[in-house]
Amino acid sequence: MPGAAALELKLTGSVRPRGMHVAVLAYRPAAFEEVCEEQGPAAALAGMEPLIAAFEVIVARHALEHLGVQGGTWMAACGLFGPVDHAVLRAVDCAHDLQRSAQSWPSGLSAVVHHGHVV
Repeated sequence: MPGAAALELKLTGSVRPRGMHVAVLAYRPAAFEEVCEEQGPAAALAGMEPLIAAFEVIVARHALEHLGVQGGTWMAACGLFGPVDHAVLRAVDCAHDLQRSAQSWPSGLSAVVHHGHVV
């Protein structure tokens, strides 16, 4: 849970819906299931450890908030808790840096950026 949402939940007992424009980045190691089958889950996880560490650093560098992991897809957002200049550009630049950091993953990465309203 993003830090601002956790604080809001702690202070008020709930997190209010947001309806503003945000950029959401979804990032996933490509062919994860195939890599697990070919190399085994332990080796696949070991190959992902550098990706996980890089994700945290790169997301923070681009001023995105780590939202969590859903089914093997890491999620981050920009502009979720207030207006941010160039939210989409930040998310795209972040995705580009994540792609460059993925040398340890045999089949590359898949990244998608969504821009619009979220509730």
